[in-house]
Amino acid sequence: APDGPWLWVYDQTGTPAGTTVFQFDPINHVMTGVSYNFPLPPGYTSNIAGGLCFTSDWNSTHWVLGALGQASPQDVLAVYEMYIAADPFAPAAPENFTVTPDAGGALNIDLAWDLPTTTVNGSPIGSYPITSVEVMRDGAPYASLAATATSYADAVPAAGNYAYSVYCVNSYGDGIPASGSAWAGLDVPAGCDNFVGAGVGVTLVAELAWDNPTVGAHGGYFPAGSIDGYTINRYGASTATFDLVGENTAYTDNTIPNPGFYHYGIAAYNASGAGAEVLTDEFYVGPAPFEPIAYDWIEINPNDPNVMYNGTNTGITSDDQNLGPFNLGFSFPSYDNSFFSSIRVCSNGFATFTSTATSYTNAMIPTTTEPNNLVAPYWDDMNPSMGGSIWYYADPGGQFFVVEWYDVPNYSTGGNYRFEAILYPNGDIDYMYADLTPGTAFSATVGIENGTGTTGLQVTYNGSGPINPTALSGIRIYSVGGGMPDISTVITYQSGSPVPPAGGPVNYNASVTNNEGTTQNFDVWVNVTLPNANIFNLINRNLNMPAGGNAARDLVLNVPEAAPAGTYTMTLGAGVYGGVVYSSDSFTFEKTAGDNVGGNTQFTWTDWDEAEVMTVGDLPTSYALHGAYPNPFNPTSTISYALPQAGKVSLTVYDLQGRMVTELVNGYRDAGIHEANFDGTGLASGVYIYSLQAGDFSANGKMIMMK
Repeated sequence: APDGPWLWVYDQTGTPAGTTVFQFDPINHVMTGVSYNFPLPPGYTSNIAGGLCFTSDWNSTHWVLGALGQASPQDVLAVYEMYIAADPFAPAAPENFTVTPDAGGALNIDLAWDLPTTTVNGSPIGSYPITSVEVMRDGAPYASLAATATSYADAVPAAGNYAYSVYCVNSYGDGIPASGSAWAGLDVPAGCDNFVGAGVGVTLVAELAWDNPTVGAHGGYFPAGSIDGYTINRYGASTATFDLVGENTAYTDNTIPNPGFYHYGIAAYNASGAGAEVLTDEFYVGPAPFEPIAYDWIEINPNDPNVMYNGTNTGITSDDQNLGPFNLGFSFPSYDNSFFSSIRVCSNGFATFTSTATSYTNAMIPTTTEPNNLVAPYWDDMNPSMGGSIWYYADPGGQFFVVEWYDVPNYSTGGNYRFEAILYPNGDIDYMYADLTPGTAFSATVGIENGTGTTGLQVTYNGSGPINPTALSGIRIYSVGGGMPDISTVITYQSGSPVPPAGGPVNYNASVTNNEGTTQNFDVWVNVTLPNANIFNLINRNLNMPAGGNAARDLVLNVPEAAPAGTYTMTLGAGVYGGVVYSSDSFTFEKTAGDNVGGNTQFTWTDWDEAEVMTVGDLPTSYALHGAYPNPFNPTSTISYALPQAGKVSLTVYDLQGRMVTELVNGYRDAGIHEANFDGTGLASGVYIYSLQAGDFSANGKMIMMK
């Protein structure tokens, strides 16, 4: 066929395998029935494998097939090339081919061309006369014209983009085609310009504004007044979609249920379809996440005459030094449902729950480079080797924790900088500033940041505000932690106690339930405490459990003969292993005394062996694609879906050009609620489409990666 393009597919069966390719029509999604058999390279007998592609760049009139056969990577066996070529005496391509839509938007397209004067091999066409001129539209034969035809007027059925090919025919066959395309009728709108959004004061209201496009998305007919309305999408802490009818340049969203960070997308539409979606930057809606507060200093330096609590010196005496961890005295809630019981302190005006970084060059927030899990009252190049000291104090009652930089000079400008961070169990943080000689924030960062450096609150960066600290001032950053999630654990003894002197199995069941309305990520562990109080970890798994999800396991602990007699405690925990415990449950069992001489000394046990399906009460009654969480995300998001019955499932992610990015699921799945994790590491920021196919059910969703 002279129009193309085709996709060529290896046949991996037969003898020898991989020597046949079949032609596939990517426009109509069917096999054409055309195939070719390749001769084997000399000395090669079987198992050709490789890749095939198609392109129009090789030659302006030929679609080219390239194939690479190989037995292993970098072992090139053969390279094949196929292309569409007319008979040498068939007509050459028509010249000066144009595709012109009606300028007034009518559903008409005019084609025009000059007949070729030669054959493919350059012979005069008069010696091999043209018998007809053929027109193809969108890859299919469309019209057969007289041999002398040099134009064609086409009436198309609807507004849209149409692709045409024209070629001449003589007694030697089809000639080379000339191709082109154009948009007929009213064009869809281009993307809206200057799309911005902002929160309104401390209310749960967002205002949006934009400029309307003045051209069509495809350069087609688009007169004034060609916009019928807009689809507006809200992304962030709570998603929603709005249909705004009529031509507008502003919209107010007063349906936001919760404060948080949001961004919006807008796509103008008309009778021909919708234009591309354009996104705002992210902004905060609701009560401010931070604000100025009254100066209320807590002095913890024992050497100061106004000391209130006797703090402990961190031991930081050098430039660019990070020490700790120091116990907070409580579990501090932070981003991403994280809880921390200790903190590290750096000389350069910041503290961090996890990082050992000593960066003296302050950065904007958020920034993925360390330090992350950041608490920054005044991140700048401070130098305690020139003077001053750094102290911390944990309230014995667990009511607050203070870290104070006391008269520490700046590396470049000197002076006396005295400031502190006060952390509270509810997640609030107060920054207090006693002295900022020489009194400028123009080279400092103030704020907080999460563990990956993808989310944070920037109070100021190099004086950019909105709040710049000054002497005798305070700033409060309100809690970004969501509190402990409602997770329940139940561990149930089944059989085996008392364990005889020779040892034996203890059978039990462990069950974990997510009582929250959203997916929760947490650790699950099982420990056994021996009679001597030593704790032995048996199981430690990280779960990503959907809302209402439950995971239960029947498990076995095999107690060896040489294990000591006495009371053992089995504990099931959920939360952050080694840190915050959301929930725990336990039971005890006994081992009977024996001589404990010889015999096996090793405990063995069945592992959790986490399954993908997690039950949510009764089985789902219908198919559902629940969506991606978090969304927007960086770099991972979890897609949840429900199956009322077992069957074949496909879950695929595409980019906006329709190219498959990855296939997350392709196989049989049981009935229930399932999750699949998408990792966008290495991919560009932007919108990605995920598509679920299960039986006759199909659904799509959209997620946004924001780096």
